Amino acid sequence: MIDYFLTNTTSALRSPRMQVYSDLSLGSDHKLLSLSFDYAVPDGYPSQPVLSSSSARRLWNLSRLKEPDVCSLYVASFQSLAAPLVDQFEALKSSPPSAAPSRETFLDIYV
Repeated sequence: MIDYFLTNTTSALRSPRMQVYSDLSLGSDHKLLSLSFDYAVPDGYPSQPVLSSSSARRLWNLSRLKEPDVCSLYVASFQSLAAPLVDQFEALKSSPPSAAPSRETFLDIYV
């Protein structure tokens, strides 16, 4: 993911930012990170992607998030659904386990 972000930055990606949370140990040399950027649609780019019937996928109308009621509903839903994760992360941060769980254990719990 990091390679993709660093090697595929184009003029459409404005102000790319990567933050590494070095204060959060994941029980290994891996670190939690966040990648973000502002996006500018390149000139000449079609307003709607051309999709064949075999590659059709759901398209999200993100411009609706400019509507205050839609944005508020989205934020409230996200906060509500993410709250259990936030609680788990806070608990892990305040008293991390002595050893990282195995991949299989992690998948059994979260997948």
